[in-house]
Amino acid sequence: RARRPRLPARLAPIGTECSPRCVSGVSADRSGCSANWSPIRSVAFCVLAFERIVTSEDCRSYKPRAEMFGRGLEALGLRPDEVLHVGDSFGSDVRGAQAMAIPVLWINRKGRSTPVGQAKPDFMADELRGLLAY
Repeated sequence: RARRPRLPARLAPIGTECSPRCVSGVSADRSGCSANWSPIRSVAFCVLAFERIVTSEDCRSYKPRAEMFGRGLEALGLRPDEVLHVGDSFGSDVRGAQAMAIPVLWINRKGRSTPVGQAKPDFMADELRGLLAY
């Protein structure tokens, strides 16, 4: 039986400051990793309430393509300077957000260096809880 992560308690202050939204690089039904996983199930599992969820299936493209980020902004009715993209992949999350002029927090769990020739992310943390510092 899967255990619920302790993530919601750690991130509870976020809900009082902003409304979380999710842009997921997987289909709405499942990822290639597990037939039982989906962003919808994951959100319910974590008990973290997202106002909107945009998936690759919705956009018919994957991060770092602009369609993913553009569709998320469109769905929210927000400009790039009104959001913070949070992700753990430099290639997909950081580069994609930067290409759309969206501020980005890179969750760099392994302490990797910014790839040579690439712009540094606006913010960096070694775990998701680091989001609370911004």
